[in-house]
Amino acid sequence: MSKLNDKAMTITNQINFKFLFALLFFSFLAYGQQVVGGFLVDENSQIVNGINFNGPNGFKKIGDLLWKDGDTFLNVTYMQGVSLDKDGYKSICKRASRATEFIGFQTFPSINGKSFDVCFQGNFTAENLLSQMVYEKDGNVYYISVTTKMLPKREDGEIKEYEIMARVLGYMAVRMINQGLVNSSEL
Repeated sequence: MSKLNDKAMTITNQINFKFLFALLFFSFLAYGQQVVGGFLVDENSQIVNGINFNGPNGFKKIGDLLWKDGDTFLNVTYMQGVSLDKDGYKSICKRASRATEFIGFQTFPSINGKSFDVCFQGNFTAENLLSQMVYEKDGNVYYISVTTKMLPKREDGEIKEYEIMARVLGYMAVRMINQGLVNSSEL
């Protein structure tokens, strides 16, 4: 019986050592790191009203709520005490602006069980495409915009800019949903 006890004790000590090592290792990695909204805060993060904003891999923070990766920009603008429903957002999207033209408005299928609206506009003089989502939380409205340069069509006819915008908007949609924000599709 003592050989079995010795073996059990050795295995237990190895498991305890591995657990302790892992705990120390991850504690060291997390030392001095801040987590907000379930996401790690780093030099590319910006916290607004307890919401952790950050661009996807490759994006670097270049200004107040502004990130850049090559010719693609991610910008967050927020307004306090504003109310906006889906119809209001759609109307604003269709009006576009002095520099942009309306391309389309689409409600995308769900991410984590939640659908989301996206507005598409273009500035054909400057050859830029703009996509935008609107989220709301605690009486604040957040506009998340992605702008990218128009690129030549690929050989298969696909438009690469939409892939770029979809990647960034999908990343941001998951971040916003996981932090309790509500998309305009649900307002």
